[in-house]
Amino acid sequence: MDNRADAGNIILKEMQELKLMEEKVIGAYRGFDLAILKDALGAKKIVLKGESDYDTEISISPVGLIVRLENLFEGIPEKQTFLEKKISDYERDMESSKEQYERPFEYEEELNQKLARQSELNNMLDLENGKAMDEDLGGLEENEISKDIGKNDIGKESMNKDADRGDEYGTVKI
Repeated sequence: MDNRADAGNIILKEMQELKLMEEKVIGAYRGFDLAILKDALGAKKIVLKGESDYDTEISISPVGLIVRLENLFEGIPEKQTFLEKKISDYERDMESSKEQYERPFEYEEELNQKLARQSELNNMLDLENGKAMDEDLGGLEENEISKDIGKNDIGKESMNKDADRGDEYGTVKI
């Protein structure tokens, strides 16, 4: 089609029939398949499909839609240059990473010393925590602690409630 308005109207009509997440090839444009799609969020796009896909959101104006399509096509060489540069950067970064991977870790000795010191400190903290717990209990033995709980009115009340539920403490009749 040579008329932008007519072409835009046809594309807009086709777009109205699309469902969410649907893509439809509707023709060709300068050697690319021309497709339309509605993504998961409901955004309507026009896509040029070739070795790669190039898309842009559509305009509600028929002529504006065709202008966006033309701009999308004209921008492909810029995208190609941009992507070729990114590939070159990634390849350079990968070579640099390989070189760094091959080198020994320069702080390994210092790391091992600090890890050993951390282990010592953790052991000292564990010992101190154990002593603090003993001091908090006041050196009472387990059976003395149980007797002390039995003297507590709250403890008696909860034990009696549990005892009423079954023949033995802690059992429940169903």
